[in-house]
Amino acid sequence: MSKEEKRPEPTGAEDPGVSPAAQATGWQPRPDYLVALLDMGIPTLLAEKALIKTNNDSVDMALEWVFNHQGEDQTAAQVAHGALGLFRELLEEQEKYGEMLLIWEEKGQTKIVLNCDGGEKEMKELERKAAVQGLPSFIVCDAGLTQVEEGSVTVLAIMGKIEEVDKVTGHLRLL
Repeated sequence: MSKEEKRPEPTGAEDPGVSPAAQATGWQPRPDYLVALLDMGIPTLLAEKALIKTNNDSVDMALEWVFNHQGEDQTAAQVAHGALGLFRELLEEQEKYGEMLLIWEEKGQTKIVLNCDGGEKEMKELERKAAVQGLPSFIVCDAGLTQVEEGSVTVLAIMGKIEEVDKVTGHLRLL
């Protein structure tokens, strides 16, 4: 944006094609570029981010940005969803898992992130094995608001002593 150009003032009008974040800042993507990206199956927030990062220059530049940055930050976000989801479930069942949570907090809140190449099928099998071992777990099914298709199983979070969790996940490699 040049010095002469000013960021447009927010209108307050709700545009269903533009996210609340874009509306709140007053920044507006070029509608034709946004529609083109959305028609290609790119989620609204990602399309807007690509247009911001490329200064609304062109659909091609925005698309190139998407392809070059796809996955960036997404793994961290999915892992955070898994950790928070499991933590919430453990808090809801404090009578059963309260002591486990206290010990985990006292011992430094260890977290290990592993790569599961087998996708949804393997994660669901690992979830089943965790349940057989009596280990609490949480599977993330993505909402599809960013780069991941809605309903995709992306993360399995398992809580327990390392040696117990290793019986379920010991064959996986670190991410």
